[in-house]
Amino acid sequence: MIFVSVGTQEFRFDRLLNEIIKLKKENKISDHLIIQSGSNEYLNKSINNDEVEIIDYMNENEFLKTLEKSRIFITHGGTGSIIAASKLSKKTIVVPRLAKFNEHVDDHQLEITTAFYEKGIIEVCQNVSFLDKIIKKTEKNSYSMYINSNLELLDDVKRFIQE
Repeated sequence: MIFVSVGTQEFRFDRLLNEIIKLKKENKISDHLIIQSGSNEYLNKSINNDEVEIIDYMNENEFLKTLEKSRIFITHGGTGSIIAASKLSKKTIVVPRLAKFNEHVDDHQLEITTAFYEKGIIEVCQNVSFLDKIIKKTEKNSYSMYINSNLELLDDVKRFIQE
């Protein structure tokens, strides 16, 4: 099963969700999909079926249970989602929300995902037209676990601020 989560932001994330649905319809994704769609309610009417489950929002317990069952996790660039997936050793593809698509107010998710990518924790997909290729790459690769130590966190924050 592939779990797709766009988080709880009020910003829509059509770029990612449209591509996921397109790949499923084209049979480029054969896995069962569970999509946490956030404020993208139109999806519930158009694609919800046996192969695709769409849930607007999940509580933390539901989210973690679904994440634990997943084979691959595709998500926005929220640190909470990325760290939760890493702690469960999930293969994670992050599609950062970008300001140029009105998906967020700035590009901080791109900066965050770059830091996680450089540590070998995730794959990053800025251009969703390459998502099917990145899914295949992710299936073959191994990833590091995020070590949540206060010193490493402080170093990451300092580096982020300096950049």
